[in-house]
Amino acid sequence: MYIPAVMLGATAPVTIAGALAQINAECLPGLVIHQLAGPGAPFIYGGAAPAMDMSTSPCSYVSPELSLSCAGMIAMARWLNLPVFCTAGCSDAHTFDPQAGLEAGYSILAMALAGGNYVAESHTVENFKRSLHFSSIMNRLEHARWREEGSTSLQERANRKVRTILAAHRPPELPAETVRQAQAVTERRDRS
Repeated sequence: MYIPAVMLGATAPVTIAGALAQINAECLPGLVIHQLAGPGAPFIYGGAAPAMDMSTSPCSYVSPELSLSCAGMIAMARWLNLPVFCTAGCSDAHTFDPQAGLEAGYSILAMALAGGNYVAESHTVENFKRSLHFSSIMNRLEHARWREEGSTSLQERANRKVRTILAAHRPPELPAETVRQAQAVTERRDRS
C-alpha cells in the first residue's frame, strides 16, 4: 500500500484538483518502484486529502473536502485499474456525541456512494469467511436486532459462552505412557 500524506493547504495545494494531481504524482512513482522491486507484486493506490483548518490548523478527517478527494481518488484508481484505499468512518469530535455519529456516518455514506467498496467483488465473496474474524461474543448487530435478541451486554454474552464451554467440555484422556510416568513421579515423592 502506498499512501501519500497530503493535507489541503498544508502539504498539498488547497484545491481538490491540485491535491489529486499531487496524490497521483506521488502514488504512480511509488507503483513503479514497487514493481521494479517485485514485478507483479500487489499494490494498493490511495490515501486521503483532508483539509487543514485554516483558523485553528488541525487536520480535519471529516471535512467535505476529504470525502470529495476520496471520491476523486476512487475514480482515478478505477481508471488505472488499481485497488484503492480511502478514509471513512472518522470524526473530529472529542466525545462520543451526535457530532461523532454524524461525521462518521456521512463519510461512510460518501465513500459508499463513490463506489469505494469491495462488497460485491468475487474476491470478497470467495475469501471473507476465512479472512475475517466473526466474534461470538462481541456485539456487531444493529440496535433494533440487538434489542430483539435480548439487549445483552458483553459480560452477559461472555458469561453464557464460558458456561456453555464448561458444560460441554470433556478433557481428552492422557496417553497411558504419560499416566504411567506421572504415577511413577508421585510414587517417588511418596517414598521420600
